[in-house]
Amino acid sequence: MRKNLLLFAALVVSGLCCVAHAEDYLMPQWGYETKSVSKDAPVTFYDFKGEDDIPSSSSSNSYSTVVFTPADEGYSISVSFEYVDVSDDGAGWVSYLDVFDGVFDKSLVNGGEYPSSVSGNTTPFKDYATPLKHYENSTFSNESFVSGSSTGALSVCFHYRYAARSRGWKATVTAVKLEDMTVSGAKGDNSDVDTQVWADKKNVEVAGFVITTDGYSSPDKLKSVTFTCSNTAVVNTLNISLYAGKAASVASLSKIEGGITENAGVYTYTLTTPYAFGNGDNNFCLGADILSSASFNAETEINVTGIATVGGFTGYTPAVAATLTVKPMYIMAADATYTVNQPAGFYDEGGPDGKVIKGFNGKTVFAPATEGEKVVLTFNTIDVFYTDYAASSSGYVDYIKVYNGNSTADADLLWEISQATASSTSDIVIRSTASDGKLTIKMRKNNPFPR
Repeated sequence: MRKNLLLFAALVVSGLCCVAHAEDYLMPQWGYETKSVSKDAPVTFYDFKGEDDIPSSSSSNSYSTVVFTPADEGYSISVSFEYVDVSDDGAGWVSYLDVFDGVFDKSLVNGGEYPSSVSGNTTPFKDYATPLKHYENSTFSNESFVSGSSTGALSVCFHYRYAARSRGWKATVTAVKLEDMTVSGAKGDNSDVDTQVWADKKNVEVAGFVITTDGYSSPDKLKSVTFTCSNTAVVNTLNISLYAGKAASVASLSKIEGGITENAGVYTYTLTTPYAFGNGDNNFCLGADILSSASFNAETEINVTGIATVGGFTGYTPAVAATLTVKPMYIMAADATYTVNQPAGFYDEGGPDGKVIKGFNGKTVFAPATEGEKVVLTFNTIDVFYTDYAASSSGYVDYIKVYNGNSTADADLLWEISQATASSTSDIVIRSTASDGKLTIKMRKNNPFPR
């Protein structure tokens, strides 16, 4: 839901060079195929729709496997995804992509008889064997896989059933010679850090770094990361986590388990199990939640100052720290009371850049910081689903109600969403007249589609 409420209160794998053009290869929509890849002829690998999106339609249903095998003895298959976008529809219809090491055993699926429609057995592939990676309702970029199997093969399996429209994927498949790995460089990279945050914002990338390697065999491994934090009133440093990859929101990234210790203002994140690098650029980041108690306009700088690898790499170069600033902003909560002492933004549960999911049911109370003052709420933009017909029939609509004071009694109702205001860009101003100066906002999302 996009509502802008203003509150007033006084692994990429290095490719082969000198190759004129890579063959385009599309994932089969149904069935099981084997594709041989030569060391001198990389393959550009797409979902079965190629560069087009996969539409949300029964015609997009799919259940298939492709096994990439090296054409040359002593080589192994590498699959490097430029992007992956597979999305369910939020109502139980699925879209899965799995990558398996070695040759996926065809006989696991109905004794080798793959279905040709979703009316057949379409058990998720991950239920048959453990994948290297299972993509489900997620978007990723620059992820790479190299076969560790004696066959040198990698298998990719796709399962789609009435799911949402999605981009699919694009990857480069190459046959590579497995040589011992060396770490050639490591440096800070804060380019994905969104410096404008708000109190209680979740899954924020606060710092990043990249480790570059050459080679595939005997990979070096990340052992620990050191970092500093200039203001612990914005982020609880002991709750910071390490993730593989980089993104402004770490919600879709893979968390790397570990623990944090502190010594004289320097924090060390020690991995529970050392993390093996892939060939090429290995991106990592630190992620955290902004404290709900963080003051408006407070700032903090979190920066990675060093790394340690099992192989003893030295030579890390820190980046210039990114300054995170807490914006004057409130977010609709399940149950919260905020004391208002300056103009501030007020957004739905998804924040400025997210959506509200079905089933959200929240209540937020705004109280003036100074006795005798009154809270004034101005809806600048509202975009929710509400029609009179749906409200009276199915009830699958989005409700917003504003009450006078700290109350949700019908007698104190000042304003509620209507068909006329469900999509509004005109200011809607609501003033408290209660003796305590408070306003209470309730929101419930019954419509099944995120908005």
